[in-house]
Amino acid sequence: MNHGFLRYVLGLILISLFLVISQSSVAQEETEYVGLDVVFLIDQSGSMGGPEAGCTICTYANDPLGLRFAAPEFAIKLLGDDLLQGQIARQQPVDVQVGIVSFGSTAQISLGPALIQATTEEEWTAEWNTLESDLNAIREELSTDNLRRTDPQLAFQNAQSLFDEMASNPAANQGPRLKAIIVLTDGSPCTGDCEPPGNFWSSEQVQDYLAELRDEVRGQWWFIG
Repeated sequence: MNHGFLRYVLGLILISLFLVISQSSVAQEETEYVGLDVVFLIDQSGSMGGPEAGCTICTYANDPLGLRFAAPEFAIKLLGDDLLQGQIARQQPVDVQVGIVSFGSTAQISLGPALIQATTEEEWTAEWNTLESDLNAIREELSTDNLRRTDPQLAFQNAQSLFDEMASNPAANQGPRLKAIIVLTDGSPCTGDCEPPGNFWSSEQVQDYLAELRDEVRGQWWFIG
């Protein structure tokens, strides 16, 4: 993967985050949301880490720079900074809950839910120091982890579990909460025998599948890429 493509991928991540934050601001005018819940789904299939992560059928890594780890770190820091700056202008405090799911042939909750509710620089510094330590541990653990195939359905199931846990968190603001899922992946879903190539889902099939989920959960979805 060349550096130009890496910049392209990072740009898509930034656009996704911008849409989440923008939707939060617009929706606040229509509904009095009391918080934002964000779950990042990180693809840990063999192709992401490549041979160094134990992928025997890979000749290179699709994410050699670990952007799938850098993106949530950047996004969470940005959300916390934005939350702190916006608290002054809001009539009532809001908070943010974040979670991370890593997935491949299996899926696991790697972080969360973690609550961000700082109202001062000192509080946010303390919260971020804890989060940064947890995120560094996740990067170290997952950077050489190979979860083989790519099954996003398991990831979405874990995301729902995180949202359920976030909804019942007594420390978080109670009331309507805006929810968002950001998926960091390098390709189409692949479970079981992915040969011949026709067994891979096309991007159109993925979008159709997510469109069905969108109708079920009645949320706002964006497809980028």
